[in-house]
Amino acid sequence: MVPQNPLVAQRLAYLQEPVSAAPGTTLGCPYPRSYTHSNGRTQKFSYNGTQILKDRLIFFGETVGDEAGRKICIKFVRYYSREAHDFCAIKGHAPELIAYEPLAGGWNMVIMDALDISDAQQPGSYRPLREIDVSDRQPLKKAITSLIEELHNYNGGYVHGDLRDTNLFVGDNKSFMLLDFDWAGPIETARYPMNVNREGIRRPDGARDGEKILVQHDLDMLKYIFSIEEDSWERATKRRRISTGEGLNAMIHAN
Repeated sequence: MVPQNPLVAQRLAYLQEPVSAAPGTTLGCPYPRSYTHSNGRTQKFSYNGTQILKDRLIFFGETVGDEAGRKICIKFVRYYSREAHDFCAIKGHAPELIAYEPLAGGWNMVIMDALDISDAQQPGSYRPLREIDVSDRQPLKKAITSLIEELHNYNGGYVHGDLRDTNLFVGDNKSFMLLDFDWAGPIETARYPMNVNREGIRRPDGARDGEKILVQHDLDMLKYIFSIEEDSWERATKRRRISTGEGLNAMIHAN
């Protein structure tokens, strides 16, 4: 069975092997059922019975066999910066990147530890930054900005490219995690993909299809995340788009 969303069904065509779905679902999981550790050992895994992010090629599961029970996130991408992810993980601000494997058709499989994400803060869980008022985000500003500045100076420099509050998650002790390194890459090399979403999302003027991702773009995006003025802009934009009947479309494409 394949997902109802036609876009996802089309994108999964390169990867998909039909599997049985839980009653009432239309889950279609990609064919990989194992990954290779850095030591060369193969680790099998299973997918969860429900696909939480139905319009994205992101799945959740757990390892099986000798090392059963490790909760993992399985992501399928055309490009992903392992270097930027690993740097942030070493700093304690990204899940451990367990494996990265090329697949047929130009796809890559990314395996990482799954975060325990909850809108209601629980011990050990992470809350989406987008659910936190801008005024309450301020204690995190210095630490998050410091991480990005360090990333800009790491091994010749890397940019993230998509620093939004949807890609940051906050722990109960004010720790934080950064996700989504699909656009990240070396400074002066990384470029925006085609069809950059700007609907209801404040981005720098130069953040457009095929253009270079600049250090200043990352810094501007951080400013948008923590600025009270930008928060007011975003709220007004959402209200305007909803009032004109575009709100649903914006929410569908927000990520």
